[in-house]
Amino acid sequence: MKVLMVDQWLPNQPYALDLCRKLAAYAEVTLCTPKYFQPEQEPFRCRNILESKVKEKKLGLLSYLWGVFRLAGAAMLGRYEVLHIQSFKKQALEMKVFRLVKRLTGKKIVYTAHNILPHERGNRKEAEQLKQWYDLCDAIVVHNEHSRQTLIGFAPEAADKIQVIPHGTFNDFVGMAREEKHDKTVFLLFGMIRKYKGIDDLLKAASLLPAEYRKRFQIIIAGNQRKDLDNTDYQAMLSKYGLEDFVKLSNSRVPDEQVPELFNKSDCCLFPYKEIYGSGALLMAYSFEKPVIVSGIPTFIEETDQGATGLIYDREEERGLTDALIRFAEMTETEKQTMKENIRRLCKTKYNWDVSAKTLASVYETAGKSGKKR
Repeated sequence: MKVLMVDQWLPNQPYALDLCRKLAAYAEVTLCTPKYFQPEQEPFRCRNILESKVKEKKLGLLSYLWGVFRLAGAAMLGRYEVLHIQSFKKQALEMKVFRLVKRLTGKKIVYTAHNILPHERGNRKEAEQLKQWYDLCDAIVVHNEHSRQTLIGFAPEAADKIQVIPHGTFNDFVGMAREEKHDKTVFLLFGMIRKYKGIDDLLKAASLLPAEYRKRFQIIIAGNQRKDLDNTDYQAMLSKYGLEDFVKLSNSRVPDEQVPELFNKSDCCLFPYKEIYGSGALLMAYSFEKPVIVSGIPTFIEETDQGATGLIYDREEERGLTDALIRFAEMTETEKQTMKENIRRLCKTKYNWDVSAKTLASVYETAGKSGKKR
């Protein structure tokens, strides 16, 4: 089976890279990459045809359009049986391009729905585009059962196309976990800062901590904050609640080389999310074997194996997160080690690229043999 894999967010999001490294054992994979990104000694083929980095706005747009044109040519003329789309940069345009390719060539389209609907709700036009896209696809990959059920509720006609394939851990960081001894319990919230991630809930929870725990804790919030996605002034909230003595906010992108140090000095990773379909940051925490504290939303209940890898709290309770922070700090080392053992077990049996690649190969075969004509 010949597959063209497309991920517009490479190399910032390494999902497609890690997947293709294992998928190459089951299919002939070509990964579309940006011109400035040159992975070496990979078991799959790379084609540098996507957008290049251009700071000047107009030139950047032209570069992007040229990349889309080249991508369309590769999809149209290449001898690929399956086009696997991981992400879009400009959803409306790229969907039209792939719709045209499918109409003219009949090639099968597989799509990984990392997010079933836009994070920022209320965009009806974008939601309608997604619904039409799901109808076009021959197979749709989601990362957990909750996402499958959500997608069925949104687009019932897509039910038979959906395959649950869990997100793997991050290969570049697996094995880098190091135990670091320090006087305080260090909590980390890592990843792009967005409203749905509940940072406001975390700061409020921190403000309810008794003085003795404020002295014993350090909370680190680290990730890029794009004002167009979240313009909340979290620094002002820190000041409002008087948290500067033990809460550190770094609202800029963490360079890859600094990620291991950040996770290794942390004892526990925090996910006070209000909603989510799947979290790459959770899998990053698992890559470093870090126990987690998560809100009790369906995705996290599922992806922590009902709390085997950390603590689940009820976000409807005012002191739910506050009490979870305290409870983790008071846990025995044996209890924490049990959580880490459960993380290792899940990473070996479920959040594993070998398992994902083998399942995905069967999805390609099924899509290649069937899929309704359009």
